Amino acid sequence: MATKYEEMMKAKGFLPHHLDTLPAKFIQIAKEELGETDEIRGQALEKFRKCILSDKNLKCPTNDEFLIQFLRARKYDVDKAMGLLHNYFNLIASHPEIFDKLDKEKMDKLTSSDFINILPFRDNDGCLVLTVKISK
Repeated sequence: MATKYEEMMKAKGFLPHHLDTLPAKFIQIAKEELGETDEIRGQALEKFRKCILSDKNLKCPTNDEFLIQFLRARKYDVDKAMGLLHNYFNLIASHPEIFDKLDKEKMDKLTSSDFINILPFRDNDGCLVLTVKISK
């Protein structure tokens, strides 16, 4: 059963923090701002995946959901997305003290603490809202 807060937020059009699919509003934004269409997305994913698989030094997921993040961040420029992907994995490799032991259980513990809070609904632009408690 939804709380009054949840009902109010949904009535005002706010999206929950977890989304299974991209709402139509964001599909339209992707089309307008990134030039994203089914055809462009498919072609870019195929080319990006081929680049990744041909790079013997790069071991990473090649599922659409993972790759699309890098393509959208670089407006479907596959070469720039490849550079971003390399930077992403270089960051992870250069800071093992942060990333090696990062797992779902630790993230759940962190987000359930008072240190970081994820608000249950997104802002007007669809962004997640996090609050971080900073104190001595």
